[in-house]
Amino acid sequence: MNWFYVFIGGGMGSMGRYWLGHFLKDVKTSLPVSTLLANLLAALIIGILYALDVKARQDYMWWLFATGFCGGLSTFSAFSLETMDLLRSGENSMAILNILLSVAGCIVLIWLMTVLLKQN
Repeated sequence: MNWFYVFIGGGMGSMGRYWLGHFLKDVKTSLPVSTLLANLLAALIIGILYALDVKARQDYMWWLFATGFCGGLSTFSAFSLETMDLLRSGENSMAILNILLSVAGCIVLIWLMTVLLKQN
């Protein structure tokens, strides 16, 4: 049954990613803002679920939201491609900024949610 939760969550996450891109398409910057926000939001959600020990219980919430929704929402492959595009177009500082904000931001959000919500 876990596959069903991943399937449903993945569809919801993919649609969330689509809507982020749709609503932010007119933002005028070379930084890929919608991808950055999708990655940060997915990290925030996974951080909350992890801090609440949802992963340890292996219940449907983990499969639905962490594996499914966050997997469909977070677009690391798009992040990688967009970073390469920035490098190829000579926008090295934007590429470095994108890498730092995406990677460090996601790690910090997971850590922060673990610290804030973990009851141990």
